[in-house]
Amino acid sequence: MLAIATICSKCIGFLREILSAQQFGLSNEFDIYLSVFVVPGIIISLLTYAVPNIIIPKLNRNMDDPTFYRYFASHFFTPYVLFLIFIVIVYHLFIGSYINILAFSHEQTILALKLGRLLSIYVFFESFFNLLMTLYNSKEKFILPAFLHLTLQSSVILFMLLFSKRVGVVSICYGLAFGAVLESLLFLVVLKKQSILKYFTFKMSYTPNLLSNIFVVLIIEALGQFYTFSDRIYVTYLPQGYITGLYYANIVKELPFTVLGITLGGILLPKIVRVYQNNDYIILDGLMRKILLYVFLLASFIALFLILGNNYIISLLFERGAFSSNDTSLSSHLLSLFAIGLPFMFIQFIIIKLYYTLKLERYIFYFSILSVLLKCFLSFCFVQVGYYEGLALSTSIAYMFSASLFIVMYFIKIHPYLEGRRKIL
Repeated sequence: MLAIATICSKCIGFLREILSAQQFGLSNEFDIYLSVFVVPGIIISLLTYAVPNIIIPKLNRNMDDPTFYRYFASHFFTPYVLFLIFIVIVYHLFIGSYINILAFSHEQTILALKLGRLLSIYVFFESFFNLLMTLYNSKEKFILPAFLHLTLQSSVILFMLLFSKRVGVVSICYGLAFGAVLESLLFLVVLKKQSILKYFTFKMSYTPNLLSNIFVVLIIEALGQFYTFSDRIYVTYLPQGYITGLYYANIVKELPFTVLGITLGGILLPKIVRVYQNNDYIILDGLMRKILLYVFLLASFIALFLILGNNYIISLLFERGAFSSNDTSLSSHLLSLFAIGLPFMFIQFIIIKLYYTLKLERYIFYFSILSVLLKCFLSFCFVQVGYYEGLALSTSIAYMFSASLFIVMYFIKIHPYLEGRRKIL
């Protein structure tokens, strides 16, 4: 059921992207939207991936339900909501400065500011929804959040169909804001019916090392999001449509990663934590080896398929309406360059779960810095020489580099560590 829900969500999300491609193509207006959306997108991605890695390992699932939910509410729910309010305030204060850095024209700046303000609603409620989803995932319940998330994608599609001709890309932001509010309210209604919401009082309890863990994990995840940010800041230096072409190529590349990677990650993290807490070190070591091997082989097959069928895939999915054959040619070439790094993205995403469980965040931090620096350096060099497709290639090279570092460290440090703990026991 989880796979079905995830696939349904991504299919509707894909329908949304097909519709946006039909409405806007590789247009300057959509380039502006993507360049603005990168900031709220980074915030959402940070919290989506970081919050489970912070919260789930700290929750004791052996507690009875009332104690478990009270602990979650006081240690995580209330601090997180206050943190979200702070984030939205800071976002409002600085979004204008970011837009000024992009050096848009006066008319483009007005549009960008309107998009940025609307997206603050999406930032708050989508992040709030992700917290509730983490609560469910910690109890190994995955289906309800996946189906509720369909309301977000459906709202964006509805608003684009109704308002895109009148307000352009602003219709996307209306849909995101409305959908995020709706899915959060529906989740709260479900929690109330299940007699869980009554435990969510605005009381705060101290959690040891919570702030330091949040800081480290958010910095790590932020570094990963710089892959996209480092591309979007070149919006005024690139020919029209390149930012959008990178976006659509990345969507196709991310689809198998999202369906398989996120699903596997959500299932595996609680299992890895449970095996580690039960001191089953030999099982954990063997489990990780098998998972990494199978995931790499599967991802390599998917990458080969994307490379060989790039033009057909892009044409089939997007080439209609405002999306021309020239747009297909550019996007398909970018897809091939993105696909090269896909197996390494899978490997990195899975193995990081183990690093978090073993509290080895410092290595994630070090490797993330190195890979981001490599990405930024390569992107700058490619743009300077006019090889704009290199923005996609630099992303793949950076993932290959960082995944290799994680694997090498696994065999140098983690495997001997698990073997040593097993022998002690």
